Amino acid sequence: MCRHFIYRLVPADLIRIPNVAAVANEGTRTTAMPGALRTGAIDTLVATEPIARSVLSLDEATRDMESRETPDKRRKMLDQSVPR
Repeated sequence: MCRHFIYRLVPADLIRIPNVAAVANEGTRTTAMPGALRTGAIDTLVATEPIARSVLSLDEATRDMESRETPDKRRKMLDQSVPR
């Protein structure tokens, strides 16, 4: 008999787990990885070297972009992205 379980975990759940590993393969959306890693919920990233380099490059680029944004610009972008 095979049983299937689906668990839905949010970052707050993951933070309580002592060691959370994220696995990234060639089909992984690397653009989402820097944000996921910044949540603090992931302790270990398992990835190929090209993916790891891509994630580091994206992280650096987004940090540079965030440092150039003013709070007013960020607020305006958020307001535009929220459907009304």
